[in-house]
Order: sequence, then C-alpha cells, then structure tokens
Amino acid sequence: MEITIAGNSANCRLQPGERYFFKNAILTGYRQFNTCLVPPFPLGSPILRMIHRSYFGMKVVEPKKGAQDIALAGYYPQGAFHTLTIPAGERHYVHMRNLVGFCGNLRSIQTRIKFSLPYWCLAEHFFPIVEGPATVLLYSRSGLATSTSLNYAAERIVSFNARRPFRPTAPTPTSFSSMAYEMSLSDEVIWHFLEPGETIVETYQEGMDGTERLTAKELLVHMLGLYRF
Repeated sequence: MEITIAGNSANCRLQPGERYFFKNAILTGYRQFNTCLVPPFPLGSPILRMIHRSYFGMKVVEPKKGAQDIALAGYYPQGAFHTLTIPAGERHYVHMRNLVGFCGNLRSIQTRIKFSLPYWCLAEHFFPIVEGPATVLLYSRSGLATSTSLNYAAERIVSFNARRPFRPTAPTPTSFSSMAYEMSLSDEVIWHFLEPGETIVETYQEGMDGTERLTAKELLVHMLGLYRF
C-alpha cells in the first residue's frame, strides 16, 4: 500500500489482497456500494466513532484485479492528511475526530478509561487506543506536525504512543471572567507528558488559534458529555 499526500488531498494505491477502510466523506469518485453496515471492531470506541462519522458508513476497498488508486479529498479548506504507521505490538492514542481511514490488518481499536480523580475532574478520561500493526490515515482542519514538546492543549493532540505517561492540568485563569468561563463552558485542558517522545499535533493556522467560543451544537454535546466516550 502506498499513500501519497498533497496537502488537502491524497491518493491511496492498494494492491490485490490489501484492504483499507475509508470514511465515506473523503472519497472522490468512488461509488461502489459496499458501506460497512457492521463496522470492524464493533465494540471499539463505538460512541466516539459514531459522533465523528467513522463507525457506520465507512467503505471498505479491496482491489480484485491489479492495483487500484483511491482519490481522497479533504472537507476543510485548509485541511491536511497525515499517515501514521504503528508497528506490531505498539499502541497509540488516536483522536477519533482525526481518524479517516485504517488498514484491514489493524489489530484493534479500544477505549481505555483513566480512573484517577484529576482526569474525571477535568473531563479527560476516555482514550481511544489503536494497536498495530497498522497504517492509519489522519485528517485535520489545519496542518499536522510531529513535536517533541512536553506540554500541549488537549484539543491540539492527535496521536502519541500510549506508553508515555502524562497528567492533565487546568489552564491558569488570567481574570475573573476567564476563570468563570473555564469553570462553566470551556473544555481546555493542558496535557503534560512525563517522558520525552513524539506527539502528532494540529498546527493552528490563521483563524484557528483555539480561542473560538463553542457553537450551540458543540455546547449541547459538551453539556451531555457524549464526546468523552
């Protein structure tokens, strides 16, 4: 399998015997009726995957005669694709909003739960884990980059090796109004990694600095807490 990425578009060349699952929204010109009514890993992060449209409605592509090229197009004007290769036996956290495709030999998708009190107080306790061997295709509304920093806003984190320990912390309010917002509506959390390593993060572009207030739909989802599962 060969994936060629060019910013907001990509091309995936599959060989006979290879199989890949794609989020239907990114496929271009592929009309074959093979939607996965019963998706792979039916118990693997089902609620979170349904919210981010990577559960029901994914299409499986499996070439029968010769290599097959699959054209992919992003749905954000400044979006970008990224390929994550997970070796056999390794487990990586993958944010489900960025998951748009994965190979058929992926071992599992699971949800790990952090029971420590700080995670529950900061509403960060459900973590989707993908176990290799796997080639996972990611997509972001802005660019994606690999960083070795130890501190990130939780909303920017896309993927990292699940063996790396970290702890969540709340941002320090700078005023009474910001403190009230953080306590009531904001879901901003800072993740501090305790060991060095590489983290795939979103690189915010102009107009995407993470300070936008929640829309009515996002506020409803936030209040219900569904996207945490």
